[in-house]
Amino acid sequence: MKIGYLWQTEEANLKETTTSALHISAVIFGFQKRGREVRFVTTQEGVLSQSDNWTDWTSIPLGFFKTKFYKLIRSGVGFVQSKLKLPYFHFFESMRYGHAVATACKDYDVLYERYWLLNYGGLIAAKRLGIPLILEINGDLFQEYDMMGIELSKWQWRVVRRINRMLFHRADHVVTVSEPLRQKMLEMWDLPEDKVTAIDNGAHVEDFAAEHDISALQAKYNLNGEPTAVFVGTFRLWHGLDLVIEAFRRVSQKNPNFRLLLIGDGPQYDEIQRLVNDYGIADKVVFTGKVAHAEVAPLMKLAQVALVNPRLSPASAAQSPLKLFEYMAGAKAVIAPDVPNIQRIVTDGVNGLLIPPNDADLLADAMLRLLSDLEFSEKIGTMAQNKALAEFSWDTTVERIEVIMKRLIETK
Repeated sequence: MKIGYLWQTEEANLKETTTSALHISAVIFGFQKRGREVRFVTTQEGVLSQSDNWTDWTSIPLGFFKTKFYKLIRSGVGFVQSKLKLPYFHFFESMRYGHAVATACKDYDVLYERYWLLNYGGLIAAKRLGIPLILEINGDLFQEYDMMGIELSKWQWRVVRRINRMLFHRADHVVTVSEPLRQKMLEMWDLPEDKVTAIDNGAHVEDFAAEHDISALQAKYNLNGEPTAVFVGTFRLWHGLDLVIEAFRRVSQKNPNFRLLLIGDGPQYDEIQRLVNDYGIADKVVFTGKVAHAEVAPLMKLAQVALVNPRLSPASAAQSPLKLFEYMAGAKAVIAPDVPNIQRIVTDGVNGLLIPPNDADLLADAMLRLLSDLEFSEKIGTMAQNKALAEFSWDTTVERIEVIMKRLIETK
């Protein structure tokens, strides 16, 4: 099987520490591990390029889309569009990307695309090549735009919705990363039940389950076996780090021996540091800053308890957080929001604790319960690890995607 993996973006950020890059690389390498030929088509350093190994990139001949005539048409249309304040259709970018994909994947069997709101180049290429297109939906982008404060005009939203309806109905299949997101897709776009499949994200479970020598890390961060909770991720408002700090302040008041380890950075990094200082718990909270993903597994070994984003938003309620599966694979006692996308994975009191979201008091209670009873924490952490190893490896994710691909290729 020859698979074209598509990411239509103005510039692909393939740094290992980004969630997108982690997910994309895991799926691509998962297919290759199964003996499939995968060609990745995206933009690298401003150039539409292809790669068969993630490392070596070759620019794709663009023919007409490199000519002065094309550039003149595009700039002219853009000028008129700007002056008249007309909605943006992403037409030229999608046509150009569709041509690049059709050129790079002309003898391939199936296209697998990481979806974005106005990207339909993959659909153009699939129809031109006569092969199936599968769209991968990683979240509710409409609500994510609202959450990030990105404003579009009424007419622009109409265009976005019209294009998305066309895209979802004309694609051969849609894969979502959670069942709640699948239900959203079915309801929002009136799609047939058998056209949308929920396939959970995964983790490199063997890496997180492996033993690591953490003596140097203990010395570096002055963590020498004290009961410790860990949070891994980007410091963003909607992730709820302020709730984590507020909860841990209350935990520290009850037991000053407990510690909090924060792995990552982001827009709220300085604000969270100030909050820690204001609460007088700076000697109990460890910031690692940005680290390579390969360093996360051994760092997590410093903690017994792990925290999933405690703040709930309409967008996060449908997501499949990678950190959850990594925590579980690392045998951490997980504290997570009691919401449908998590309930399918974590059973309260069995392989983690579920608490109502957006509640610092209940988060503090859960942290105290687990940090005060490490025997119980170890028990539910072991249950979590067993479930992760059995159900949530990237191998399992890729295998389920491949089943859909084979069916579509056979019936196309």
